Amino acid sequence: MLAAALVYSQYHPSDSVAVESGDGLWFVALSIVVLIANSFGKRFKKEAVSHRVSLALDWGPWLLAGWIMIAAFGSSPPGNLRFATNEAWVWVSAASIFFASRRLFAQPMVVRGIVTLLLGCAVAQAVHGLHQQFISLPQMRAAYELNPDQMLMQAGIVAPPGSSERIVFENRLRDGGPTGTFALANSLAGVLVVGIMITISGLWFHWSRMSAAQRGCWIGLAVLLAVSLLGTRSRSAVLAVFIGAAFLLFASMNFGRHRRAVVLAFAAIGSLGIVVFGGILTWGNREWIEQAPASLAFRIQYWRSTIAMVTQMPLFGAGPGNYQMIYERFREPSANEQIAEPHNFFFETLASGGWIAAGLLVCLAVAVLACWKTRRDQLRESKDAPDPAAERWWNAALFVWLGAAVSFVMVWIVGFMMLSIPDIEADLFGVPLCIATIALAWKHLRRLSDRHLHSLAAAAVLAMLVHLSIAGGWTVPGVAICVWLMTAVVCRTMARPSAVKGGTMGSEKSDVGNVIVESNQALSNWSQRKWSKLGSAASVLLLGGLVWMSILPVSQQQRLLNELSRPSTRASFEKMDRLLSEAMVADPWSAEAVRWRADAYRRQIVRAAVDDDADGISHRSTWQSLVHQAKQRAGEDPSVYRELGTAQLHVFQRFGRDEDLQDALETFRQAADWSPSNQWMAAQLAEVLRASGDASQAAETAKRAEWLSGLGFTMDRMLENQMILEARRIGISVADEAKRRPASELLMNQLGQTDVP
Repeated sequence: MLAAALVYSQYHPSDSVAVESGDGLWFVALSIVVLIANSFGKRFKKEAVSHRVSLALDWGPWLLAGWIMIAAFGSSPPGNLRFATNEAWVWVSAASIFFASRRLFAQPMVVRGIVTLLLGCAVAQAVHGLHQQFISLPQMRAAYELNPDQMLMQAGIVAPPGSSERIVFENRLRDGGPTGTFALANSLAGVLVVGIMITISGLWFHWSRMSAAQRGCWIGLAVLLAVSLLGTRSRSAVLAVFIGAAFLLFASMNFGRHRRAVVLAFAAIGSLGIVVFGGILTWGNREWIEQAPASLAFRIQYWRSTIAMVTQMPLFGAGPGNYQMIYERFREPSANEQIAEPHNFFFETLASGGWIAAGLLVCLAVAVLACWKTRRDQLRESKDAPDPAAERWWNAALFVWLGAAVSFVMVWIVGFMMLSIPDIEADLFGVPLCIATIALAWKHLRRLSDRHLHSLAAAAVLAMLVHLSIAGGWTVPGVAICVWLMTAVVCRTMARPSAVKGGTMGSEKSDVGNVIVESNQALSNWSQRKWSKLGSAASVLLLGGLVWMSILPVSQQQRLLNELSRPSTRASFEKMDRLLSEAMVADPWSAEAVRWRADAYRRQIVRAAVDDDADGISHRSTWQSLVHQAKQRAGEDPSVYRELGTAQLHVFQRFGRDEDLQDALETFRQAADWSPSNQWMAAQLAEVLRASGDASQAAETAKRAEWLSGLGFTMDRMLENQMILEARRIGISVADEAKRRPASELLMNQLGQTDVP
């Protein structure tokens, strides 16, 4: 089940904001099933660490996940409760996988099997990324040049020519790197970092035992992963690889006995770094290096804003899943991006659960460091001989391959059934190479000693955290599972099974001491069975809570919304209204269905010949009620208020009722208060204020919009690229689409009349 969850996470990584919409809930269910299955397995005693460290490793992740779940409810409002709970479940999956993996990894071959599977997944992602780099992305760019409007419509993006939205889309399409199955290139880079660390370890620990052909294959794997990593253009990932490789050498070598080898190894790493850096400067994209300081400066802006956010919201922060909407209140005026997370795993934890969550994370990190140091000291004097079970690998590792194969087949079967299959062309290359990699690597990785395995896992965790300190958060299951598994390897249990072999209940005892020992062992076994049953019951209840609270409402709403894609359904307003009404009831925490329904009523209103229906039933009152419900469900989200205010202003353009103008003014005023650094919001508010008769406030707001547009010196912020709605009655010509014009034209009379406060 653990291997199945790993493979599933690579095909459905739930990157970017997908977790908030519920895309990661099935992964969470798999994680809890792993926990339930583990509770019925053989029990192992804890490793030789202090009782305090052991408690922290066992309970720390659960306390953190529990607090994040509390924060989801405590921060909504102002947050969106559905978004918050969907992301909070990912923290529960982290605790489930870490807790179960530590115990499963007491079986040495399971550890080696999972590490080998991680390498195979990284190779498959690398091939997918290279396929995108040289085939898919050039084809997409060519298709966009031929028909940009069609591609934007297929992507569901409203971006008129000359708008800032179109500029952002074009920049990402032309300059973005490969993403694999992820949505962001930095997420793909995180998985590749783990693959490179495993490859470096295989070469480092088994170079002398490899044939020339095997060395060539391993070097080829390293080159494949490195080329794909460079294609992602992730500076933090490249830095993380070098730091992880240096740590691996420090952690795995005896400096007294191998002083010369250490010097040569570090010289090799330094030379490789110089070659890579020089190659990038000579043949690569110089902008990739030159923009590094600016990119780091943006990250510092995000972190300052996060600190300001938690200063005002110390208990729960923004809550899980709500960072993007709350961040807008604290975004510095010169910051260009509207980000979904603070690009740092610690600040993401801080923003998701406040100072208590950050404190729990620090305590857990200290416990992991203590466990790593204890295990390192225990293994330092051990020999580097492989585990005797390496020649009997089928005892445990066979189940790793079985789970991975079943998950792979199920992904494709379900994909065909749901008409959402993976990229076939990329997998024609990636899957065979993944299988070949596993077959090649398994021969060497299954013979890694415990000391070498411990060093590999620690180096991989360090490299991943370096990358996630700059490039992204750790609530993307496809990336985060690599961190959880490698940390579990560092902190795995190593002791013998708790059941004592030899002897029976009826055997004769030579003295009273033996009877006492057996009694204590029986009591201990009974206590373990009791806690095992309680843990199983709690895990089943946890799975039931997930299904009842999230999976059922989210999936039912999504099923109803998917039916709207049928042409027969879209052609009938009555059918659409009925389905959307059912979707609203199916998930009372979500704002998606009510927003869709409000938009459907808005289209009916603006396309009608008169303001009310011919039969006397007004759609307007229903639409206004839906707008109010959408605001309540969405929380204090300026992007949702922007959408609703745009709809209200569109209706005003059609019929010119002052009521609609005042509603739009109220909506945009609130959105601008929650997003004070957004130049589009300020420009649109200025236009609505002008139409409502408040000339002085309109001029002041227009001046602020002009000031904001000049910050950052980027084209997408300029006023001429802010396509805002005209606040005037236009009539039937806007029945299909609202009338937009550049803000620089509409605000011409207001600009320059007052200073920015």
